[in-house]
Amino acid sequence: MYRDKIHLIHEGINTDAASPDPAAWVRLDSGLTLTRKDEVITYVSRNLEPYRGFHVFMRRCQKYCKDGPTAAC
Repeated sequence: MYRDKIHLIHEGINTDAASPDPAAWVRLDSGLTLTRKDEVITYVSRNLEPYRGFHVFMRRCQKYCKDGPTAAC
């Protein structure tokens, strides 16, 4: 009764259809152009609070910008 309505959907990603573009780039409003060679550090959270780890991120980001050879902060 329901057997013909059941479909198996593979739980993976078709890497032939969705794969990184080696020529990808983005230009920001500031005029800065980023490519795959650039290091980008991001942090996403609803609030900038200790519970979400914001203070840990800011400490590490400061250290990385100081010590990172290619960091542009």
